[in-house]
Amino acid sequence: MIKAKNFTYVHPLKCGGTFVNKTLLDIINCKEVAYHLPRNRVSYETNFVTSVRNPFDWYVSFYYHSLRYRNYLIKPSGDFKSTLMDLLNLKQSSKYSELLSHDWLADYGPMFTTKDFEGYPDDMGFYSWYWNRMNANKDGNTDDVHVMRVENLREDLIATIDKFDGVSQYQKDVILNTPNARVEDKRTDYHDYYDDEMIAMVYKQDKAIFDKFGYEF
Repeated sequence: MIKAKNFTYVHPLKCGGTFVNKTLLDIINCKEVAYHLPRNRVSYETNFVTSVRNPFDWYVSFYYHSLRYRNYLIKPSGDFKSTLMDLLNLKQSSKYSELLSHDWLADYGPMFTTKDFEGYPDDMGFYSWYWNRMNANKDGNTDDVHVMRVENLREDLIATIDKFDGVSQYQKDVILNTPNARVEDKRTDYHDYYDDEMIAMVYKQDKAIFDKFGYEF
């Protein structure tokens, strides 16, 4: 999470946040106040900015990221399809009871608490739930958040800085020329990972993201 004079950037997992954080720290007067901190844990008044990614692409990226860092949310031996189905139906999966009993406070920089999972919905994919958890206000609403899309991140970041602070040519040049963050070594295009059953299930369980942002496979 980056706090600037006129806005705060909320950093969801696998939504271009590493690039955004590094770039903002390089070109504007701001500071990192946390990493993956949800918006509703911020006590000060500000404009909130975040980023979003196509759910189909997000799940592939999250899978490889989790394998690399041994994320507790996935089974180390699980292939992509079984992992995806668990994440899309988390409340019904064997993993759910483990999440309720896991000692989150023992994790380094814990992103979740047991309470987060106690009210987990029956009919929502993990990404939709997680994105809403990161960006909703205390009333559960995300409509007032300024959203940048990963698919157009450089241009959206320029527009965001311009909206809240005004953007200089130097800042534009840095944003347009800063290298992308490292891509997972083994992954290919997200289209390669899905069969028809998986596509239909992502559309169903992450309907909230598709309805809000108009993404397609």
